[in-house]
Amino acid sequence: MRPCITVLLLQLLVFLFGCTGSEEFPSHNIIDLTHAFDDQTIFWPTAQGFMLEKDFEGITEKGYYYTANTFCTAEHGGTHIDAPIHFYERRNAVDEIPLDQLIGAAVVVDV
Repeated sequence: MRPCITVLLLQLLVFLFGCTGSEEFPSHNIIDLTHAFDDQTIFWPTAQGFMLEKDFEGITEKGYYYTANTFCTAEHGGTHIDAPIHFYERRNAVDEIPLDQLIGAAVVVDV
């Protein structure tokens, strides 16, 4: 199943079953749904996507190995969260959302 479909399905289930994240968090398995951002990541159709530029890789003038990259990516790609401010003026940015509102019960549906 594609990552974005999985996330949308889980969001729909949370909406339908009314999980608010304020319930006691059970001691079940935690499943990390994050995926790498790279040239295979699915992005919003009008987004430019992911770009990785290699700045340096190799031995420096002083003989040390060093590697550095620069990356640029659209915000609407892969698994992500749309902050309330994305749709409503003067609402929370992602870093302002209380963590307990982002954790809740979920159902795994294997299609």
